[in-house]
Amino acid sequence: MCYVDQAKLFFRANGINDTKRHRNIFLTLVGATVFDRLVDLLIPRLPAEAPIDENINALKAHYKPGCTGTTLTIAPKELRNRSVNI
Repeated sequence: MCYVDQAKLFFRANGINDTKRHRNIFLTLVGATVFDRLVDLLIPRLPAEAPIDENINALKAHYKPGCTGTTLTIAPKELRNRSVNI
């Protein structure tokens, strides 16, 4: 995930070790669209209240469902393109 990698590099380059600062900086890096999505994903909590790991895991589960250990099942092509007459 690009935002996570960028944030980790930023923290390392600037010597930031505080996890609360990590969370706050990460939330400003992701931008308004991703932040709004994160608000929806974490209801009833706010992203600023959740640990950074919870924020990252929620975004990963939403944008890349396969990276959370679950697999998606996609129907075979012949079933997807089939029309059904009723």
